[in-house]
Amino acid sequence: WNNFALTPSISKFVYNIQEVESSELLPIPKFLGFACGFIFVYGSKIGLYHSIFLPLIMLEMDSSTGKNAASLLGAIDECVLVMVCAGICLGNLMTGCGNSSLSWQALKTNILCGDFIEACYPSMDRSRVINASAYLAAGLSTEIIAYKRILSSAYFPLPLSILISNDRVGMTFASLMAFTISLVGTLLSNKLDALRKRKGD
Repeated sequence: WNNFALTPSISKFVYNIQEVESSELLPIPKFLGFACGFIFVYGSKIGLYHSIFLPLIMLEMDSSTGKNAASLLGAIDECVLVMVCAGICLGNLMTGCGNSSLSWQALKTNILCGDFIEACYPSMDRSRVINASAYLAAGLSTEIIAYKRILSSAYFPLPLSILISNDRVGMTFASLMAFTISLVGTLLSNKLDALRKRKGD
């Protein structure tokens, strides 16, 4: 990991973003952020979060001079995993689907602590609509983060994640996008399921 982090192109692309002049930053191709959102969601579902994503986030934070705990990958973590899960859990609570106790606990934990992303996986596995909305929410929010090079972090209450960001307006917009799209997708899916059950009865 140390050798990987010390690679000049990687350092300029992600790790030393807080210390490098904007003119020296490598350009981020369009839709690369969108692809990263997909990778984060899929990777976390198959167990790559703690083995790959979290170490990368820690390395990025460690490369800064210690001004704050914000990082590019940390902002992606907050939006793609935490806010998407929060949106799905709220959607389940609003429609009375799934395990309400789990959804309520996960919603509170994600908003107040930023770390209970696994709670939405059963809903994503159950519904193609919820799964698609989660990936769409992840992709669009990450595209915003990558384009604007927004820094932040998960493992904080949502207001604090926005407060420590280098672009509070951008971080708020990306968080709302991730949350809203996953929420709407969950509401739509659960309502459609309810209608199908009524017709079946």
